[in-house]
Amino acid sequence: MTVIIVAAECKFSHHLHAAESVVATDLNGGDITWRMFCQDVARVRDAILDHAVAEWVLYISDSYDFAVAFCAVLASGKSLFLPGNVQPEALSALAASERGYLHDGEAMPGFAATISLPLDAHGASGNTFAVDDVDGLRITLLTSGSTGLPKAVTKSFGNLLTEVCVLEEMWGDVVRGSRVVATVTHRHIYGLLFRVLWPLLAGNPFDRRLLVFPEEVLAEAGPDTVVISSPALLKLVMGSAAKTCRAIFSSGGLLPYDAAVACRNVIGFLPVEVFGSTETGGVAWRQQFHPDTPWTLFPSVNVQIGDDQSLIVQTPYVTPSVPLVTGDAVCAVGDRQFVWQGRMDRIVKIAEKRISMAEVERVLGQCEWVQDAAVVVLGEPDHPVLGAVVVLTPAGHLALEELGTGRFRLQLRGVLRRWLEPAAIPRRYREVEVLPVNAQGKLEQQALCTLFAK
Repeated sequence: MTVIIVAAECKFSHHLHAAESVVATDLNGGDITWRMFCQDVARVRDAILDHAVAEWVLYISDSYDFAVAFCAVLASGKSLFLPGNVQPEALSALAASERGYLHDGEAMPGFAATISLPLDAHGASGNTFAVDDVDGLRITLLTSGSTGLPKAVTKSFGNLLTEVCVLEEMWGDVVRGSRVVATVTHRHIYGLLFRVLWPLLAGNPFDRRLLVFPEEVLAEAGPDTVVISSPALLKLVMGSAAKTCRAIFSSGGLLPYDAAVACRNVIGFLPVEVFGSTETGGVAWRQQFHPDTPWTLFPSVNVQIGDDQSLIVQTPYVTPSVPLVTGDAVCAVGDRQFVWQGRMDRIVKIAEKRISMAEVERVLGQCEWVQDAAVVVLGEPDHPVLGAVVVLTPAGHLALEELGTGRFRLQLRGVLRRWLEPAAIPRRYREVEVLPVNAQGKLEQQALCTLFAK
């Protein structure tokens, strides 16, 4: 059976799947084999080739159908556009006369062509497909990063394959023969690589569903299960009944040390955390065996540290491979490790003092009343103040009930005075059950600020 043809230097170049090997699973539809997958890709590829459209926008929520559409577009020699924001108005803004739209939801006007998945099983012209010229095939991911307006990041399929090969070299022996489940969307670089492309190329079946709650993850956990997740969800496993799994990967933000330990206690495995971005790809990794565990660079990544402590990254995951200045402040630990010191764009000047918002959040998190915290800048530009959104521990909930909101917040500020200078102490507070995060586990800055508008 003819399968994906990729770059000669990639470890998966000659990896052929058995026709009846399982590609994807779900509880309702059963197993999907490699033969069925190839037939589905060929069918969608033929439908794409019926249209004279050079670029296709993918909005597909089902991970298996997404994998089919992704490979079909590449097999047709077309370019891909993966929107991170899939709200109707954001999708509508992408409509153009030179773009097609592949989806599994509602049709969207304004595109030159529209294909709805899954396609009818009849009319397939074959059960094979090939992807040629991987370095010439373009995939554009739309990302807003931690803050700011959406930004288009374009990579070649070869860039993505290079990164997947590194993942296989690092952890292929660990995950081989496993089943992959995920709590992160495939629309962003982390989910695309770890949830879809790596399992697909390595021959590890992936669950086509998106798991949303910790209970779902624990229900699916097993000795042959790999969990692809984020700190937002992994922080919620504390106190759960013990389960087990093969491995846990986490990205999209920093995983607190106590959450990493809780994962080990509950699931039996310290999460492998991945540090990176859409622009750079994966830069470094770690497992938090102790609170000050540094990040270790991936073998293919080289970095420099600027005079302002900014992390400058050079990787083979972008073309051309040029140094990329990130917004992260780091401190080197030896030749191939570093300690992350926060986002450089999260330094704010208040009362002529340079305040690290990350440091304020760290100190808040050390308080026995606070389980999690996020800090935002409020007020006028010429008179900024900090606001803190906090998730309380059981002790914090009890203190809030006994003291009342006003006295509770005053005493919390009193605790912070032991560690922070006056300008760094948040002036306004909101207590919530959970911090607002988006689909990839990143804090929703606008949602945090909206809490203070009430």
